[in-house]
Amino acid sequence: LYRHAVPGQSELNTMKTALDMDKNDINAVNTVNANKVKTNTLHATGSAQIEGALRSGDDITTDGWLITQGDKGWYSEKGKGGWHMTDETWIKAINGKSIYTSGTVRGGYVKLDNISVAGAKCNENGLLSRDASGAI
Repeated sequence: LYRHAVPGQSELNTMKTALDMDKNDINAVNTVNANKVKTNTLHATGSAQIEGALRSGDDITTDGWLITQGDKGWYSEKGKGGWHMTDETWIKAINGKSIYTSGTVRGGYVKLDNISVAGAKCNENGLLSRDASGAI
């Protein structure tokens, strides 16, 4: 393997076997072009640009924001739901999923979209609705 290119003989700089570094480093590399990188730990001191999907067999954590672009957000493949935003007003549940918590839901207003007939039976006990005039 030549250290300098030899004009007209590019095969002199072509590896024909795996490179075993015997646990030594490779330093001062400008660009690594590879089909696959396999490592126990990937440590980037700057940004990491990933053009395809990022897949993990375990948790993904961050000390900063998890920022999505476009109309996407967080999705649970198993539960077939999650959260996304398509405008600057609403956080939306994917596939119309309900929200369940043993804690408290708090906000300035609750907007009731469904209109019910006063005195009529509800589908389920504990539901909150309004009539056509807006009364609860």
